[in-house]
Amino acid sequence: MAPSHFPSPLTPDFPHRACKGGGGGVHFESDVSVKPQICVIAYPTMPLKFIKELKQSFLLHPVAAHFSNGVVPVAVLYLLLFLPTGDPFFERTVIHLLVIVLLAVPVSFYSGIREWKKKYKGAKAPVFQKKIRLSIILLALSVVAVSIRVAAPDVMLRGGVLAWMYAAVLFAMLPTVVLLGHHGGKLAAGQRSERFR
Repeated sequence: MAPSHFPSPLTPDFPHRACKGGGGGVHFESDVSVKPQICVIAYPTMPLKFIKELKQSFLLHPVAAHFSNGVVPVAVLYLLLFLPTGDPFFERTVIHLLVIVLLAVPVSFYSGIREWKKKYKGAKAPVFQKKIRLSIILLALSVVAVSIRVAAPDVMLRGGVLAWMYAAVLFAMLPTVVLLGHHGGKLAAGQRSERFR
């Protein structure tokens, strides 16, 4: 009997080649009850399913938050690589990463506030207040760091008080994103535990 649809990737017939036999039905080469006349490749629909699932599960806040949480440690790492080597390419990478953080933080903050009001009804729980304060601190530090670097492009090469201030701002950003990730992880863990109860 000819199957009415293509097999899924979980069936033995996948990947498959559909053939149209003399009876007018569609069957597969594994079906030896009829002789195939025309065979075509039946492409799987997995990419379309993946795109659909991505659209359904996409959340702006976690994506934007992971930009800053992931990029800040890398910026600090490149600054640490610059200090003993004096390689300007390391220092130049730092400002590129800081600009990415400066662009991502407002998106993360806005989407986080929106999600907080929509999903949690603006609850005044301490974890939300901490995340809001830490986000404001991170934004302020990002603005200060980028402003110093833009105003004095060779700040780290010249040294001095401004260079120490620039480095201190960068190092202060690291525990800020660590705490933001910690509190965000607590919220995500709470959602997962509620979902599986």
